[in-house]
Amino acid sequence: MTRIWNKYGIPGLGIVSPLITGSPLGAAIGISFGADPRKLIVWMTIGIIFWSAILTTAAALGVNAFNFS
Repeated sequence: MTRIWNKYGIPGLGIVSPLITGSPLGAAIGISFGADPRKLIVWMTIGIIFWSAILTTAAALGVNAFNFS
C-alpha cells in the first residue's frame, strides 16, 4: 500500500484498496497516511463502484458460460 500511496496518492489507494484490502481497512490506511477524508471517500466510492461492476460482469458471464439451455 505504501508503494501505491507514494506513486498514485489518494486516487490510486481509493481504486485499488477495495479489491486488495477491503474498503474499511483501505480507508483506515488512507487516513493513517494523512489523506484528506473527503477526497478519500470520493475515490473509495469510485473504486467500490468500479470493482463491483467488474466483478458482477465477470460473475454474470461465468454463469452464462455454464448455461446449457
